[in-house]
Amino acid sequence: MPLTEEIIVDSTRRLVRETDRYLKLVRAVEGECSRLVRDNGIHASVQSRVKKPDSFAGKLRRYLSAGSSAKIDTIQSDEDVFKRVGDIAAVRVATYVEGDRERVARLIEARFTDVVVERLAKPTGYRATHCQVHLPATLLAAEENANIADLSCEIQVCSMLAHVWNEIEHDVRYKLDGVRDVDEYERSRLQALLDVMKDGDGSIEDMLRWRSLRVAQGLVEPVARRFPKSSDFRFNADYVLREAVRLGYTNLTRIDELLLLGDFEEEGRLLIDLINASLKASGEESSAMNAATSDILLALLLRRHYSDICGLYFREIESGDAKRIPFLANFVEEHDILR
Repeated sequence: MPLTEEIIVDSTRRLVRETDRYLKLVRAVEGECSRLVRDNGIHASVQSRVKKPDSFAGKLRRYLSAGSSAKIDTIQSDEDVFKRVGDIAAVRVATYVEGDRERVARLIEARFTDVVVERLAKPTGYRATHCQVHLPATLLAAEENANIADLSCEIQVCSMLAHVWNEIEHDVRYKLDGVRDVDEYERSRLQALLDVMKDGDGSIEDMLRWRSLRVAQGLVEPVARRFPKSSDFRFNADYVLREAVRLGYTNLTRIDELLLLGDFEEEGRLLIDLINASLKASGEESSAMNAATSDILLALLLRRHYSDICGLYFREIESGDAKRIPFLANFVEEHDILR
């Protein structure tokens, strides 16, 4: 027997009983996400919520009213409901820029357990990445978390402007009582708003990239002095340092303490030899790196952050328009060179 009103009522009562467990879960996941963005220098707002019983029941009743057999036929009990509805516990990571969305998703994949990622760009204009996650083993090891080990949480990652549009579009479609369809006028206004939001995302990203470049230009001379053997270090160093700034190396102290460790010059040269050998074997000699330039710093960045750089330039890489730095990051990732 598929989803029924009786199952909806039983499931809603169960949610009321188990709300405290879900609250514990979202607090733990929110804390982990906050640390992820902070430790990686990502500008973002992190928020969480547990779905309220009336919202939960309303979502299930929309399944019924829409007659979606793909959803209702798979639900035979309240247990099936809790397996099917993934956003009972939900955390939202709203990044300042759209370009950080993929980077955050990759960090989430690396941090949490049993992660399922869905990158959404719906015809309606909805843009977000959904990550269904379980807590990492380090948190589950704590005795107080034993009763939430079986629960999963949805993490929604989107830009702040995309979040504004997503909320407005959702309310227009689902929260105006008595009117369920969207007419032509509303559709045109939503599209106009979506266009503005996409332009805004681009403007914010351009501004922050420019700001990062200005910070980087002030770092060129002091960082160049760390590489006395690289006579042409200053060549394009501001663009390499711009990526370092975007990755959270915003001042000389952070660069010294977090990136330039041990015999970093020798490490950089060895990394360049390794990458160049692979480039040559793949017929990509034109992108070869040069240890006499700021490529030696780039090699150290690639060692630690090739996945982050791929995330920052996800759209350019996917479209085949990646310039040299994202090209090299993607090359390192695809050829598994530095793992």
